[in-house]
Amino acid sequence: MRLFAIALLFAAGAFAQQRVSRIVPVKNADPGRLLDTVRQLGYPVNATRSDNSIVLAGAEDQVSAVEALVKSLDAVQPKLRDIEITGYVILASIHPEATAQLPSDLEPVVRQFHNLLTYKSFRVLDTILLRAQENRPAMTGGFLPVPDAPAAGDTINFHVDKPAITDTGVHLGQLGLRVLMPNPSATRDVVIATDADVKTNQKIAIGKASFDAAGDALILVVSAKVVD
Repeated sequence: MRLFAIALLFAAGAFAQQRVSRIVPVKNADPGRLLDTVRQLGYPVNATRSDNSIVLAGAEDQVSAVEALVKSLDAVQPKLRDIEITGYVILASIHPEATAQLPSDLEPVVRQFHNLLTYKSFRVLDTILLRAQENRPAMTGGFLPVPDAPAAGDTINFHVDKPAITDTGVHLGQLGLRVLMPNPSATRDVVIATDADVKTNQKIAIGKASFDAAGDALILVVSAKVVD
């Protein structure tokens, strides 16, 4: 009987130490901050982040405890809202081009450059859609269809590091456009970067950057809205 009791205790101990893995989705809070909290509390579990989830591994009772903690912390966080940012990359040229025509909703924004500077024509090279969540960085990239560019094309990076929702619209903290332009001599790096406040249903010119030796430039115009 004594040996049987010892065997039962041993089996119970082994069962209690059974290791499990569990994925805990995070819907509202920042997964990185939740992960830091778990690690700071010193739970004896292996916790890692995978996209918008936290992956836990360890003894079943400890994993269950951390899972309950993560769900509790996630539940008290306000749901992060989505922000849709549209970037219009416009080529401003010192040469008139009869075929170049801007969409009507962009004409009032670009007109200020036409009146103040020597550009004769404007052409939309690309329209970029960037989906972000408030207070979280977002980025997208691809190729920019630049006239007379090498076969490899120009790569483009459009990002925002600190998007936030305001009473009147959206604040775009550390908004940036970067275009890498390969050529036989050296790759040119064209950058437009700033902070911007964009009201609802508004398009604003963020800035311009020299594009080539001829005097042409790239102009970045953006709009932003909160997505329900």
